[in-house]
Amino acid sequence: ATRGDGIQGEDVTANLRTIRSLPLRLNPPQGQDLPQRLVVHGEVYMPKVAFERLNADREAQDESLFANPRNAAAGSLRQLDPAITASRALDLFIYSGRLGELKPVSHSQTLLMASQMGFRTSPYVKLCKGIDAVWEQVEAWYEAAVGFAFAIDGIVIKVDNLRQQEELGFTAKTPRWAIAYKFPAEQAITRVRGVTLQVGRTGAVTPVAELEPVFLAGSRVARATLHNAEELRRKDVRIGDWVVIQKAGEIIPEVVRSLPDKREGTESVYAYPETCLTCGTALVPDPSGPIIRCPNEVCSDRVEAGLIHFVGRDALDIDGLGEALIQQLLKAGLISGPADLFSLTSEQLLGLERMGERSSDKLMAELARKKCEVPLDRFLHALGIRHVGKGVAQLLVEAFPSLDDLRAAEREQLESVRGIGRQIAESVVAYFGSQSTQTLLARFVEVGLTIRPATARPAAGPLSGQSFLLTGSLTAMSRPEAGKQIEALGGSVKGTISKTLDYVIVGEKPGSKLQKAQSLGLKVLDETEFLSLLAECNRSEFDVSDRPETER
Repeated sequence: ATRGDGIQGEDVTANLRTIRSLPLRLNPPQGQDLPQRLVVHGEVYMPKVAFERLNADREAQDESLFANPRNAAAGSLRQLDPAITASRALDLFIYSGRLGELKPVSHSQTLLMASQMGFRTSPYVKLCKGIDAVWEQVEAWYEAAVGFAFAIDGIVIKVDNLRQQEELGFTAKTPRWAIAYKFPAEQAITRVRGVTLQVGRTGAVTPVAELEPVFLAGSRVARATLHNAEELRRKDVRIGDWVVIQKAGEIIPEVVRSLPDKREGTESVYAYPETCLTCGTALVPDPSGPIIRCPNEVCSDRVEAGLIHFVGRDALDIDGLGEALIQQLLKAGLISGPADLFSLTSEQLLGLERMGERSSDKLMAELARKKCEVPLDRFLHALGIRHVGKGVAQLLVEAFPSLDDLRAAEREQLESVRGIGRQIAESVVAYFGSQSTQTLLARFVEVGLTIRPATARPAAGPLSGQSFLLTGSLTAMSRPEAGKQIEALGGSVKGTISKTLDYVIVGEKPGSKLQKAQSLGLKVLDETEFLSLLAECNRSEFDVSDRPETER
């Protein structure tokens, strides 16, 4: 499967089978049996030679060219016809995995075992002792990268010890035990034709440089962000200037600096307007930073940006509904806000240009499916509340499991949630306190949108009222997986030792938490006892508090 949004991806099994470097039969690693179950994570890529050959073939057939190997690989892997995927000469590296009973103790050992089983791993893996050795290797590979068979934009640096990886854990998006070092961005020089303003969903007004098109990092670039009015002044970018541009994070083109030495005297300073060029509302400075905003919530640019965000992959993830179709729907007057999407009809869609019956039916089915049950955290993120991204939304629903709970929360209650500060709390309170929000939420109810509360733990279950702490490495499953099983049975998982805990689950190499648990007289279960407890709970829905003390 592809990684998708981190929770749900696409099944690409048939296409993966066409990649020759992916073994269809595994070999036992040296001196051990194959595990009963294993999971490996890999990167599908297109070698440089294959990319050049593919684009040459497409050019000969008068077809559009792929911008870069990354886009070509992604498009090739998602083909409906595996024969097309097979013709694209894709390759694959395995870069991590969970190997079950093999029990590797380090990342490097995991890769070695995966290689012994027949998986291809990158030849560019180096175990370094100390940060100086890391920098030395980074510099060596940066110099050598031009000669690699595949394109890279940086190097991933990881903690090798798997136990330390588990202790470090993850943020909302990334592991704390790994960091990507990106090579200096490729830059290009071009000329500024003009400056336009872009209004985002929160009203932030971003100046954008309109450029003479130039090829940069695999794609044609004709626009680049200037970030905000203050940056525009600080960099002294003028219309007609020659400028240096690069892709920020390898994605978004940005203006790095102007080149005053190249000026001819015909350049002009951009006059920042006092009113929104879209709706005419007076622009206001944001007191918290260098951003200028359009405060008009019904500004057409804000509405469009909000709708695009609402249907996006990290929000409601409505397949088949992208920017172009949103613009069509707005232009036709069929929608004016996100709730209107769920009252669209097939007849309305079929009246749009380039909308066929098949596409209309698929979109209507997708909207009906999404309307039935939207997870609360995704809904919160989709609303576009300032300062509430994907990670913050997850923190909020853990503390306030229903929309009604969150709407009723006061600032002090919100600030008591770990990871939620005053700025976020005030933003949430202000959002749910506004009349426009009340109207929008009522409209969602009117169209039948069902929001699923964050009920991670059932109100009543075999482990209801029981608290657990997990320490050490488990062999049958990861600690997060064990935690999910506990919560599914009604229990709660804690992160710190205290005398209020009911159980401490101990895996291999538990560290100091075991000693502290014993000193507090807490009940300790090893992995075998824990698995037996889960099995019995799943089998008979009994309450562990009713069991005799000796059995507990």
